[in-house]
Amino acid sequence: MAVEVPCADRGVGRGPDLVRHGIDRGRYPPQVGDETVIGLILILVYAAYESSAAQLAWVLILLLQHPRWLATVTAEVETGLPEKLGGTTTAELHRLENLGRCITEAQRIRPATSMLTRRAVADVPLGSYTVPRGWTLFFCPPVTHRDPETFPDPDAFDPDRFDPQRDPAGRAAAALLNLGAGSHACLGGRFAETEMKLTLAVLLRQYTVDLVEPDPRPAGGVGIARPAAPCPVRYRLRTAEKGRTHDAGSSADHDRVHR
Repeated sequence: MAVEVPCADRGVGRGPDLVRHGIDRGRYPPQVGDETVIGLILILVYAAYESSAAQLAWVLILLLQHPRWLATVTAEVETGLPEKLGGTTTAELHRLENLGRCITEAQRIRPATSMLTRRAVADVPLGSYTVPRGWTLFFCPPVTHRDPETFPDPDAFDPDRFDPQRDPAGRAAAALLNLGAGSHACLGGRFAETEMKLTLAVLLRQYTVDLVEPDPRPAGGVGIARPAAPCPVRYRLRTAEKGRTHDAGSSADHDRVHR
């Protein structure tokens, strides 16, 4: 596989872009081959887009299925962020604690990652069995995230299970495996959470959204666990008056169904 990067378009004062940075061979030890470098670049392009979009869809679906939480999160977004969201800081997003817990609970109950693998670098004792060194292990977050010993009433959408006052040791959050764990946890997890928070803030500020079908199901197969298509939602534009938002109505100019 060959990668060709033209250099003629480098303008004055223009810094290196991601691709040029990634293919700079001086940044890698000699044993790292071209295939590995290309793989790293491709995973940077791919990661946090398809998975984040699928996870964001599940967060919105679960909020729409639980009106009390939808109202709580909408009020938090309206009061906790500046009027112009373009100036929103990461610190302000971090303070959206209810939205953050809803995102975490959505990752528990509907993780976009349906299966992950790890290779045993040493013999691993598991009860009376030993996983031999070199074996590849598969684990399924949609199953592990519904362990009733760790997550009581596991089928319930309960974002407060991640409230520090209810779980001061953070045991529930530590048991989530959809982004991996330990030294091999997803490096983009925080970015994905920030991305989802800001997207939902913009959406809930500007639109009232409803599910057309009450119970969307996950698409089949292995890979990113997105909602099965079609998954239509109805959205209505909101306008601001006297410091608060309200429905702009359901006229043809405002009422839309998106699939």
